[in-house]
Amino acid sequence: VGLAVVQTHGGLLQYCSEGLRGDFEVVLAAIQAWVYALRFASLALRGDRSLVLTAARKSWIALEFASEELLADRGFMLEAVALSGHALKFANEGFRKDREMVFLAVKTNYQALEFASEHLQG
Repeated sequence: VGLAVVQTHGGLLQYCSEGLRGDFEVVLAAIQAWVYALRFASLALRGDRSLVLTAARKSWIALEFASEELLADRGFMLEAVALSGHALKFANEGFRKDREMVFLAVKTNYQALEFASEHLQG
């Protein structure tokens, strides 16, 4: 299983070697075929800002597979909620209380308000 296969069937990334799951180009190809392939990428790549944002552009749900360190990065999360307000779902509690973060998320999608802290919902 390699690049040619994951370009067509991204989910097959799960059967690739550790080396291939850590290869940026292979993982990028898998994500372009099936965004949820991010779950099978190496931890290092699940922490790669550009790769995770590429996945998030296809579906905000891909953020579920981002590294904790990346999700704790305010700059990254601001970019993510700018793409989709629903990204706020994966933000830590501090970001859910962050007025700027929540405003940007809600500006992108008003339904993101459900992920904001209760203080900001009221």
